[in-house]
Amino acid sequence: MKVEEKIETGSHTDSKFSVVYSSGATTKSINVDYSSASLECTLAKGAWVEVKLYGCNGRWFLANLVEVEIEGTVTED
Repeated sequence: MKVEEKIETGSHTDSKFSVVYSSGATTKSINVDYSSASLECTLAKGAWVEVKLYGCNGRWFLANLVEVEIEGTVTED
């Protein structure tokens, strides 16, 4: 599964961040653990990221790749 969204909260010391998105009139968040991921970026609040997920441990979605997207670019899988 792939998620593309802006980082809303995060901690670089415990390798976790959250992204928030709208689903209709509801706002939801996805909590991401990137401790096992390859990072192709410098993460910061407000950065637009593409995250490839491989599973979930009950509370956190587990990422195996995190990339910061540069605004105005198009990526292909």
